[in-house]
Order: sequence, then C-alpha cells, then structure tokens
Amino acid sequence: MSKVFITLVGGQAIPAYQGVKYSESFKPDKVVLVHSDSSKEEADRVKIAVKDNYGNNVEFDYCMISPIDFGKIKSGAEKIKNKYIDDEVVVNITGGLKPWSIFFYNVFLSHPKATIVYVSQTNETINLSDNKTRDVKIDPKLRLKLCGVELDTFKNNFFSDYTEEDFNVIKTIEEIRRINLFHFFNLTDVNGSVERDISKKYSNETPDNQTSDLVYNHAKSSATIDIYNRKNNSRDHYTLKSPHLAQILFNNAWFELKTALAISKIPGVGEIWLNCIFLADKENPDSALNEIDVIAEFNGRFVCVECKTFPYDTTDIDKFTSAIYNFCGDSAICIFAVNDLPWNPKKKSDYLRAKNKCKDNNITIYNFSDMHSNLAKVVKKLLNRQNK
Repeated sequence: MSKVFITLVGGQAIPAYQGVKYSESFKPDKVVLVHSDSSKEEADRVKIAVKDNYGNNVEFDYCMISPIDFGKIKSGAEKIKNKYIDDEVVVNITGGLKPWSIFFYNVFLSHPKATIVYVSQTNETINLSDNKTRDVKIDPKLRLKLCGVELDTFKNNFFSDYTEEDFNVIKTIEEIRRINLFHFFNLTDVNGSVERDISKKYSNETPDNQTSDLVYNHAKSSATIDIYNRKNNSRDHYTLKSPHLAQILFNNAWFELKTALAISKIPGVGEIWLNCIFLADKENPDSALNEIDVIAEFNGRFVCVECKTFPYDTTDIDKFTSAIYNFCGDSAICIFAVNDLPWNPKKKSDYLRAKNKCKDNNITIYNFSDMHSNLAKVVKKLLNRQNK
C-alpha cells in the first residue's frame, strides 16, 4: 500500500502546495497533480517545490481534466479514485475551479482510506474528515517561487538594512515639504540613476531669492537643500545625511520607507521588502515586468502596498493589481497608501476617482494625513477579515 497525495492545481500554485505542507508527516510516495490545459505551468511549480521538500524519491503523476465539462470532471475524479483505491490517500480540494472541488469531494467521500483537506486564505488547512485545523507556513521566498517569480530576477531592498539616521531623514523631508512641496518635488524628481553627485536648482521664474537649490554628494551620502519659504519670503537651509540617502531622498522614495516603517511597528510582522522589482531578464536591470513598493509578511501572508504621495494617475492602481495577482497570489492583502490630502477641486476629483478604482479592485486606500485612521488598525482589520 502506497501513500498518495492528490492535489487540484488551478491558476495559483500556492494552495496546491500548502496542502502538501499540511501532510508533511504523511510523507507521500506519489503526488498526483490534477490540472487543466491552462494550469500545467502551475503544476510544474508545485512539483519543483515538493521535490525540494521531499527529495527525488517522490513519484509524480500528471492528470489533465476538463475545467468545464461536469461529466468529464466526475469521471476523471472517479478514475483517479479507482486507480488508488487500495492506497492511503490525502486529497487537497483547494485549487482549481469550484466544480473540481465539489466533484472530487463527493467522489472521494466513498474512498475507504481518504482524507480530504482544504486550505483557507489564512493558511489554515482544514481536515474535512474531522474538522481539525492546522496553520501552514510557507517561506516568503518560496511563495514567490510558487507564483512564478525566479528569485534571481527579483530585486529588492531589505527594510532591516535601514538605520535610525535614515528614519530621521524622513522627518526632515516632511518638514521641507510643508514649507514648499512644489519646489521640493522638482528638486528631487531625478531621471536615471541617483548613485551620483546631483545638483539642481528650481525657480518659478521669480527673483533669485525665490529659488530653491539641492546639492547631493554621493561619496558622503549627504545633501544640502535651500528651500524657498513663501511664508517668510526667505530660504531655509537643511543638511541631510544618512547611509541610504540616495535611496530615500529622490523620486518620492522616502514615502515608501515611511510606509515600511509604519508597518514594521505592527505586531506579528515578519520580513519587509522595499522597491520589489520583478525582472523579465536577470541580466537586464531595465527589463522590469512590474514593481511593488512594499511587501510585508504576516504569518505566511503578504501585505502589499503601492505608495503614492498623491494618486495623480489611476493607471498606477491597475498596474498594482496586475503585479499582485501575477507575483504574490490572490490571497495577498492590497493597500494603496497616500500621503497628501487633496488641496483643490481637481485634486478632490482625482482622489475620488482613485478611491473608486481601489474599491473596484478590492484594494484598501489608506491616507497618512487622515487623522482618524491608523495603519496598524487597518492592517489588523484586513488580516482578521481573512480569518473569518
């Protein structure tokens, strides 16, 4: 008698593999990957992950089943049941389409030695035979691999690399923005690499004393900013210095670190990655397929955040939605973080449009300037909602 693990594989490989993790003590001799013609690639990913976990002693059997023909789904399930009728079997009905789950559940109820399991979006695996549950944790990078991400094409910064000096720079930047947001944006909006010395001047075609200047010294990782203060009709001088200044100061990257810092204070958070870029070609750093600003891991689940100081362009939300589905799985929690409140009628219209777009895509919009909101409470609420 052999031990056989049967798992349904749909458009997401993670649920199929989670069932295998649940049954680690089961140690299958064979894994049967039930897939459609469009989910063979996901089945291959599950196979690789299982081999990494159990070694090369496990046999694999691919079974392709129709995703829509109920008769063929039922007969396919019965064929698999009869093939392994004398074996000890665990069936994971999580993946694939709902008709698969229904037919495989009903068919394998009559198998004398079958255990049927289901994995929830909260990583709880439920044994449907006795209703016992068990948490299943998957390494964050393995989750990415199961979503089709080759780790050598995944570029990111680790939040743990940043220092207190870096965090203090955020406070200074926010102070400068309060003095003259428009000038600061134009001084720090830089094309190309920021790993170089940078000198910029910005003026609204006004007298010299209404000009703002920035000088960045890459070797010293320091910058001086003289920002025009409209209120006092003067120029305020600031010196900024920190180990990762180039990665913080330019192109609104400071806001991504501010968001990651807020997430880092939420109980239960694991690893946090910033500036997560998924490359089409590992040899070509310009071949970005997509980018997610912040990814945080909570007990095996991803919280993914798109960071925009203000939602000027709603296509950013479409790109974010696509990136989440392609690279983090459909169980990821999605947040669109904004820093500034709308300051005129047009911006109010832009903001409302962004809110509606987020709602359509099941994304939570969070504004740091909303005094009545708290990011920790928002994340906890979203995590708890998945637990129900």
